[in-house]
Amino acid sequence: RLHVLRNVHEGIGHRGFRTVYDHLRLRFFWPKLGEDAKWYLRTCEECQKQQMRHVVIPPTVQQPQPLFFRAHCDTMFMSKSKGRYKGMRYILQARCSLTHWPEYLICRKETAEVIEDF
Repeated sequence: RLHVLRNVHEGIGHRGFRTVYDHLRLRFFWPKLGEDAKWYLRTCEECQKQQMRHVVIPPTVQQPQPLFFRAHCDTMFMSKSKGRYKGMRYILQARCSLTHWPEYLICRKETAEVIEDF
């Protein structure tokens, strides 16, 4: 069977499954002829070398993220010895991940609402 598969496949120029199967069916019969033909075509070294898969990747233009799209935030408590300014007890600092530009805010409370508004 292997000899027949090889001769037919190579004889018709390493064609695909349908052509090989049609040629085999005209001259030969054995159980699972189609499965054997598929197996042989998948394992044919010449076909694997010649096979070219065309992967089409659409061109895209990368859009940069806006400033402060991602930021790192931190809060610092100012003790009385370090000097508070008019009851402001906290310093809120945010830094842009892209540009590393810092922004600061002094505030009375360290709450989620204050940080969100910043």
